[in-house]
Amino acid sequence: MKKNIWRICSHVIIPLIAGSLSATAGNTLKIVHGSSNSLDIQLANDENVTGIQFCLRTTSGIALTSVKPGNRTADVDWIVDSYRVSDSAVNVLILNGNNQSLTPGHGIIASILYNNIDLQGESSGELCHVMVIDGNGDSLGVEIANLEWNGKITGTENEVEAKSFLLDQNYPNPFNPSTMLTFRLNAAAQVRLSVFDISGREVIRLIDRYQNAGSTNVEWDSNSSTGQKLASGIYIARLTVGNKSISRKMLLTK
Repeated sequence: MKKNIWRICSHVIIPLIAGSLSATAGNTLKIVHGSSNSLDIQLANDENVTGIQFCLRTTSGIALTSVKPGNRTADVDWIVDSYRVSDSAVNVLILNGNNQSLTPGHGIIASILYNNIDLQGESSGELCHVMVIDGNGDSLGVEIANLEWNGKITGTENEVEAKSFLLDQNYPNPFNPSTMLTFRLNAAAQVRLSVFDISGREVIRLIDRYQNAGSTNVEWDSNSSTGQKLASGIYIARLTVGNKSISRKMLLTK
């Protein structure tokens, strides 16, 4: 069963998003600390969602054990499947077996159980390789909110995180051969702006420096870090500031 589900991920979801891209900005995927030693993945969406895929990576002080449905995916028609890459990383795929959607709303889509927490050291959880698919088979833009703590959990389900930085959708999009990325900081911070391909490989790091507050424009010419012209397809721009990151999907056409 698990092999068949991951075949769905490889041969249905990814081709669907390859042809179209939605710039919806009202969707958030967030890690919060739940009860009973779990990291809960919350989805807030303003459009119907039919499929979700992500990888959760944690620091070495956390051993991930299992994945269970959340309150939004507890219905029998929802498939919440997982593949543990290592003790500290797990891939999660969420699909509906009856062509139903998650209507606009907010709640937990999956809970990842863990053990062996080292509460005396720094720990973190990070979402990567995120895909959220709408009812038309298009990929939705999603803001990612990761979690970090030192000695005790600092993120809670009811915590409202301040918008300390923003990453706009690239323009133009789709684009050929270049596009502009704009981000804004409310305060000076160490900033990293990278571009990844659909497999999660970093193809170029555009910025990795201490940046003053304000707005910054960065042009990407669709080349890799070695100067190679990249093939058409979906690429992900990710802005990381501290322990938080925002991603935007970009479509390069030829």
